Amino acid sequence: MLKRVFRGLVGVALVAAIGLAQAPQKKVKDQAEFDLYSSIQKETDATKKLALLDQWTEKYADTEFKQERNLFYAQTYAGLAAQGQMPNASADQLAASDKAAHMLIDKSDTFFSPEMKMSNLTDDQWKAAKTAVLLQANQAIAAVAVAKKDWPGAEAQYKKMLEANPNDAATSYLLGTAIASQKQVTRTPEALYQFARASMLTGPGALAPEGQKQTEAYLKRAYTGYHGDLKGLDDVKAEAAKAALPPAGFTIKSVTQIQAEENSSEDAFNKARPEIVLWRSVRTELIGANGQDYFNKSMKETAVPNLKGKVVAQPNAKELTVSVDNVTPETMAKAEATLMLDSPLKGTVEPGTEITFVGAPTSYTKDPFMVMFEVEKKSIKGLGDAAGPSAPATTRRPPARRKR
Repeated sequence: MLKRVFRGLVGVALVAAIGLAQAPQKKVKDQAEFDLYSSIQKETDATKKLALLDQWTEKYADTEFKQERNLFYAQTYAGLAAQGQMPNASADQLAASDKAAHMLIDKSDTFFSPEMKMSNLTDDQWKAAKTAVLLQANQAIAAVAVAKKDWPGAEAQYKKMLEANPNDAATSYLLGTAIASQKQVTRTPEALYQFARASMLTGPGALAPEGQKQTEAYLKRAYTGYHGDLKGLDDVKAEAAKAALPPAGFTIKSVTQIQAEENSSEDAFNKARPEIVLWRSVRTELIGANGQDYFNKSMKETAVPNLKGKVVAQPNAKELTVSVDNVTPETMAKAEATLMLDSPLKGTVEPGTEITFVGAPTSYTKDPFMVMFEVEKKSIKGLGDAAGPSAPATTRRPPARRKR
């Protein structure tokens, strides 16, 4: 596509401006220059054409056809650069392609200087021709790098191409491939960003529908393999839609990072809330196939100390329902323990009140899960005024003194 754009623009200039019959105001110096000019027009081998152009420059530096010769040079270098993108290009072709592509870049300001612009081309056309040639040069250098498996080199060229044409989905895909091929796990998010962008770009630079479909399928596989599932992929796509390159700090957590964070969080939780860890372990046993046997042998009428929970409700003065596994709003509202008190409460305990208690389990049900505890009211901490006044301390009167 880039070669077609360039050759189309250059072709307009050549057809309109360098035909001798169509440009009578320009004259060759002599028959030798005419012969050179004719040979250059007919020559199809880029290497031979370049030699003829150098000969023309050496012998006729002040020719009236400087603009035409300039475009011949640019077109010839473009042809040489394109050789490296052919299937099974030889080492010589790759070397020639790389050299020509760098020449196009180094001489682009000269090739497309204002004084070299053909009179029948607009400034915008001239600027577009330069952009197209630079893109082609970057593409050629990238192709040589890929052939040599120089993935960092290819990456650098694809980024330059995206600077010039940020909405080119094919280049985004190639950039993602170049990054992924470097096999640096920490850079996988960058590659996924490019695949996401390639899969969703629309407009002139979009992939064909079948290409989009294939890229989307690959993106989902690669994202799942790295992240563990498809959660967050829509956010990545939304970010990729904004710019050709990811913003500073962009990342996607790997499944390894997620697991490490979960393990760290779990360890911290286990240390901070051992009573919930114990409760969850007990619940797992009780709802299992041998739950009743476990309860009868390990729990029934055996005091369980220092359980914590949050009050869910107060059915009556001698009963409280409590959530022990009170980590989330859902579990806070779900009672799994019923405290049957030995004496009535003197007030109302507000839902959400955190208490600590010692209780002896007397029975339980699996569904809904509920453990019944007998609890001495005095063992409960956190009831506040609802517990009522403490019983006054009794004092023993001193024995009466014997009269003498």
